[in-house]
Amino acid sequence: MPVPVPPRIRFREFELDLKSGELHKEGRKVALPPKAFEVLRALVERPGEVVTREELRTHLWANDTFVEFDDNLNHVVKKLRNSLGDSAENPQYIETLPRLGYRFIGTDIGPAPKMSPVAPATALPTENRNGAKTRASSVWLGISLAAVVLLGVLIFVSVHQNRVQALSEKDVVVLADFANQTPDPIFTGTLRRGLLIEMAQSPFFNFLPAGKVNETLHLMGHNAQDSLNDDLARQVCQRNGAKAFIGGSIASLGSQYVLSLKAVNCSTGDVLVQSQTQVAKKEDIIRALSGQANLLRSKLGESLASIQKFDIALDQATTPSLGALQAYTFGVRETERIEMPSAIASFKRAIELDPDFAMAYAGLGAAYGNLEQTGLMEENTAKAYSLRTRATEAEGLRIEASYEKNALGDRYKGIEVYSLVKNLYRQEAYPYNQMGAIYRDLGQYEKALLEDQEYDRRRPSAMSVGNIVCDLLLLGRLDDAQRMLAEGETRHLDRALLLSNYYALAFFQHDFRQMEKMVEEASRDPEAERLLLPFQADTEAYYGRLRHSRDFRQQAVEACLRQGLVETAAANYAAAALQEADVGDFRAAKNLADESLKLARTRGVLAAAGIAYARSGAIQQAQEMSDELGRRYPSHTLAQLAWIPSIRASIDNVQGEAARGIDELHKAMPIDLGNTDGMMSTGLTLRTVYTRGLAYLRLHRGVEAAAEFRKILDHPGLVAPNTVAALAHLALARADVLQGDNVKARAEYEQFLNLWKDADSDIPVLLQAKAEYAELQ
Repeated sequence: MPVPVPPRIRFREFELDLKSGELHKEGRKVALPPKAFEVLRALVERPGEVVTREELRTHLWANDTFVEFDDNLNHVVKKLRNSLGDSAENPQYIETLPRLGYRFIGTDIGPAPKMSPVAPATALPTENRNGAKTRASSVWLGISLAAVVLLGVLIFVSVHQNRVQALSEKDVVVLADFANQTPDPIFTGTLRRGLLIEMAQSPFFNFLPAGKVNETLHLMGHNAQDSLNDDLARQVCQRNGAKAFIGGSIASLGSQYVLSLKAVNCSTGDVLVQSQTQVAKKEDIIRALSGQANLLRSKLGESLASIQKFDIALDQATTPSLGALQAYTFGVRETERIEMPSAIASFKRAIELDPDFAMAYAGLGAAYGNLEQTGLMEENTAKAYSLRTRATEAEGLRIEASYEKNALGDRYKGIEVYSLVKNLYRQEAYPYNQMGAIYRDLGQYEKALLEDQEYDRRRPSAMSVGNIVCDLLLLGRLDDAQRMLAEGETRHLDRALLLSNYYALAFFQHDFRQMEKMVEEASRDPEAERLLLPFQADTEAYYGRLRHSRDFRQQAVEACLRQGLVETAAANYAAAALQEADVGDFRAAKNLADESLKLARTRGVLAAAGIAYARSGAIQQAQEMSDELGRRYPSHTLAQLAWIPSIRASIDNVQGEAARGIDELHKAMPIDLGNTDGMMSTGLTLRTVYTRGLAYLRLHRGVEAAAEFRKILDHPGLVAPNTVAALAHLALARADVLQGDNVKARAEYEQFLNLWKDADSDIPVLLQAKAEYAELQ
């Protein structure tokens, strides 16, 4: 006979309420996601026993099919351990039995103390001497109760037989703005963001993406900044074939507030459901919004089980501060507009008002990442990760995915977590954008293109179009890239944000007039100019015009410093150092590497400076860069597979140990063709291939060397414009000489010398090339 389980279980300082699904630690509520609660419940109901993974699969996902079941369960257990402050390595509560299951090992487990009984409001009459009065009362009471129950059953059946579910999971919904009928501007935009966060917990709702809303508003002759009132929301809803729009309002009632929510059928204008509540003071608005959102979710057709699974109160999971939520709302809006400096200021303000606001740190990290400030990105992403229990389950998963990809740099783990997000929250757009970036890093450009196209479908913007154009250029599909840019123009996207894409396409098409036009256009926009200056520097270096390249690079550094982008300035110096090392000016290379590290020691800077030091003979400094990268980024895919091996192989080449260098670079082969700059344009892409080719040249293995340099020339979209793309012709000529094929060698020398016909005459590598070519005549 099974042992009955008490409704509330205590273990150590924790108390678990099996009815409400709430976990308390020393009287304070601890955030516990729904599926984590189910796992904990299954374990504490059988303390000391093994609960198998198969049992948990049946318990948690009885009616669902999850291809990535192991990843899903591992994620849930990880969330549970976070809530308990437990660890897999040194467990206090949950022990892992590899490939089998889990066991609860917490001590002092038992029923929680019972609550004091509440006395009944009225007492039943006591029995008289013959008991007649009590029996009569009992009979009538029984009849009355039976009648009430019967009536309730009839009403329930009648209501549910005639009930029509307002929405289904496939229906698209538009989220309108809140009508702020108070004089307080803090509610404007803020309550809409809060409602979106609250309802986005649920996989039931499929909201029309902000990009689609903005695009539709533009077609209607409105600006994206226009308030999406009920009338506009309904029109946007109809134009996109959505089912309903959800709106709300807040009004003053003396010193109190009236908060209202409603869902409206877009076709008929009929109100599907509505709710209203009175709130005593401003500090309670966020809590009241959560309650009304849950009520709305229920009325719109989401199941009770789903609501219970995906229900963490907004004030507990995100922020209890209305001011912080307002600042966060501004930050998200500015991020969507790609106005990163103002987004950063808004996220910082949100953090000032609520230092535990996890998503504000996540937003700040993302904004810094968009500006190539990788150190600040890592710092804030890690902070968000440490506070992830202060987020909804959907937000927590987003934070975890960003932490794996952007802070730890583990691209393969990033794919796992973003795939999990896709599985659990099918309406989300951001996983496609992030996976597109990961596949680019790994050199899987066809996959990147598919992800970016889906992201563009879900959230169209200048950024989504730019990503697709980048993929197409990397694949060498120039005509498709041009068509995509033309389509972007029909969408009336911000052209300034795409000037770098236009410039790159013109470079591949050898359209110098178009390149000059882009430079002129960028000169009228400081941000566009800052983004284009490094491309100009690379272009000049590609043609051997190093003096011009240095001028443009210095302008890029100064533009970055004027905008406070110190890390990007450092990356520019590091890129210049690498180019100087490539062309043989080793003194300049070492000086520029020194300057880059004075500004910032971010991962891209360490990698580029390390290779520049190694190629210039500064072995000790190069080794320091390699060691620092290894120590700080033990899980970083690009650091471990590409950057560190390239530094070490470059050291080996200089020290006459080229064979060892080739062995070092063997691990890089799976991502040889990846876009391994790692968010910063430092000239690291195809660096493993180029370094391996140089090693084969030192070993006089012409066949293998030629194969490496042909990889570069066969994939010009990966490095051009850059020194490596040009110098690959010279290196291939040298490989052909080693093979005794002077005809091919002369052709490659001539191609290189023609490319550098206007190059600075004193470049060391050019002088060597001319001398070698003369010997073949």
